[in-house]
Amino acid sequence: PLIFAAALDERAKTQDGQDITADTVYDGTSGRSVKGSSIGFAPPNEDNQDYGDVTVQTAMNKSINSVFAQMGVDVGMDEVLKVAGKLGMDTKGMQAVPAQTLGTMGASPLEMAGIYATLDNHGRKVTPAVVASAEHKDSRVDFPNSIGDQVISPQAADTVTSVLTGVVNDGTAQVSVAQAVDRNGQQVAGKTGTSDNNKSAWFTGYTPNLVTSVGLFGEVPKDRKDSGGNVVKQGTQVSLKGAAGGGRVNGGGFPAQIWAAYTFNAMGGVSTFELDTTQGAAMEP
Repeated sequence: PLIFAAALDERAKTQDGQDITADTVYDGTSGRSVKGSSIGFAPPNEDNQDYGDVTVQTAMNKSINSVFAQMGVDVGMDEVLKVAGKLGMDTKGMQAVPAQTLGTMGASPLEMAGIYATLDNHGRKVTPAVVASAEHKDSRVDFPNSIGDQVISPQAADTVTSVLTGVVNDGTAQVSVAQAVDRNGQQVAGKTGTSDNNKSAWFTGYTPNLVTSVGLFGEVPKDRKDSGGNVVKQGTQVSLKGAAGGGRVNGGGFPAQIWAAYTFNAMGGVSTFELDTTQGAAMEP
């Protein structure tokens, strides 16, 4: 979503001069080398699946790595990092290289919630705050003003939101979120994520009035020795594969299920987005 937000806000074009929109067609071939970069990068898609020519909407729904690697180059990685920083990501020390397009921009769940809250707020910055403690049930916690400046255009933010509804209704979060038993017609935008080697899995999603980010991380709970007798320190990242007796853990699995169970029970009635855009899944008839 950050790469697409940058493309929209910067009015970027593809290598052959087309405006980047939800309907722009990209080559979704797995392992395809990006064009227009002095740094070689040819990322595989999950399970090395080839998709051929796909729209940006479809690429977002299916999390097609090769499309967003190319889009990052089309926009310019300096511009991608600039927009990511404006939305709330800590980009200090990050290199403007194509590999940053595929999740190497490390972020905490709190950062991701703030970024998506800014998209939900039509591009006006939302800075999250943490409740450190509450002394008893009648305590009042006064939050600082979380609303800041307009950091990307309302049209760019709303187009990203519209496209992200497709991830929920037709994409990687369809089963866990769109078809959740607790859902009562609420409109949802969101994105799944799964890191290399399955060391983490994410779902960050939002309704018009609630944003939640769920991250699962594979970590060693205490010091142990591996099969070679080497000490593996507590907190070392390891694969989530096999967690809860299953295989690979994807963002559309446990993270999205946790998100849905919380969100649809925390919310009241039905809510729908009011978007200033003509693009994306939310605008399709």
